[in-house]
Amino acid sequence: MEKRARVLVADDDRSLRQAVAAILERASYEVICAEDGEAALRLFDDERPDAIILDIMMPRLDGFQVCERIRQRDGATPILVLSAKGDFVDKRLGFSFGVNDYLTKPFSEAELLMRLKNILSAGGAVSRVVSPKPKSVRSLFDGDLQIDLQRCEVKVEGSAVALTIKEYQILTLLSEQPGKVYSRDEISRQVWGPEYDPQTVGVPVHIRHIREKIERDPSNPRFLQTAWRFGYRLGD
Repeated sequence: MEKRARVLVADDDRSLRQAVAAILERASYEVICAEDGEAALRLFDDERPDAIILDIMMPRLDGFQVCERIRQRDGATPILVLSAKGDFVDKRLGFSFGVNDYLTKPFSEAELLMRLKNILSAGGAVSRVVSPKPKSVRSLFDGDLQIDLQRCEVKVEGSAVALTIKEYQILTLLSEQPGKVYSRDEISRQVWGPEYDPQTVGVPVHIRHIREKIERDPSNPRFLQTAWRFGYRLGD
């Protein structure tokens, strides 16, 4: 039986802590919880989780102090910070203390799971939920299209592009095997999973929106190609 990724969730807000734990358990993660910074450090030492989801504003030790102490003894375990404080100063401090990614409350279930999956992949944790990848940035088309799997960012010719969660997930899926044609049904299954509702916005609409954001000429795309009657691919 394959090992499930173990995630430490540290937040003094009981309702949020329980909600995050429920989301992760539904996604087949093993979850351990801490209600303050000191408890988080104890559980980290005792349980050695594969990843940590950490709030900043906690009693006894705040999230930055916890992160700093963890990094003094472990430089590899990925850390995702959840906080209501979304200003630039907090993010800069978090990254300086060794945070891998930063997610501001409120957040969606899909975005939380996507960011956790990405930091686990980049960090190389073993689980049946994720597949470790040797590189956290996928560079395509001679570097003109870059997908940062750790920060969930996309750049075109060096400039950041703002994609929705579904747009990012579709582009990331297609980038796994450049040149491979993915059918609409395959994209729907991979991105939406069992929650897919054919009455909602379909794959072609999302493809059009992605092209409008990453292509110089969406009507004559360089990156995101259509294989008529079959599906879509990145590249020829």
